[in-house]
Amino acid sequence: MKNIYLTSMALTGMLIGTSISAATLTDSQIQTSAGQDFTHILNGPISDGTGATLSVTVRGDFYSQNFLSNREYFSIAIDNNTLGSQLTFDSPGAYNVIQHTKNDREFSFDFLINNALFSSIMSNQEAVVLVDFAQGVTIFSDYDFSSKVSLNYNETVSPVPVPAAIWLFGSAMMGFVGLSRRKKLQA
Repeated sequence: MKNIYLTSMALTGMLIGTSISAATLTDSQIQTSAGQDFTHILNGPISDGTGATLSVTVRGDFYSQNFLSNREYFSIAIDNNTLGSQLTFDSPGAYNVIQHTKNDREFSFDFLINNALFSSIMSNQEAVVLVDFAQGVTIFSDYDFSSKVSLNYNETVSPVPVPAAIWLFGSAMMGFVGLSRRKKLQA
């Protein structure tokens, strides 16, 4: 009887709660021409997302011919909303910086997306992320220069309404528990 009571209470608790789960939309592309613009299209069924972060990882030769003084940059926009411009491996916020060769760098940035912007960009269940490499970010045949974006967000699932039958079932289980205790006391 005790097992039935515990099972019914667990079932009721599962039906009452609101669920929040993490979701990620990702796209990667390889550079095929110097100064390439990367257009990432992130598609996904999104109900009600909150807490979004756009992560961008790029790899390229972010040095110009004048190696020490001029750096090449990239900029990023999501649905025509600029998130960053003139970004490079030593910009504030860059992390996971890897120097593969003298000119070849890989690094990442995170951009927080507020709820209003997230709702706006995902209203048609599609986000267009433009990663624009400067013209001087040339392509070398030996390396796979690339752009990778990930949109991470928390997806809120609406609470499931609990039908009256569940409440009646729970109260009946409580009654059975009371009866079993009464029988134990009489015995």
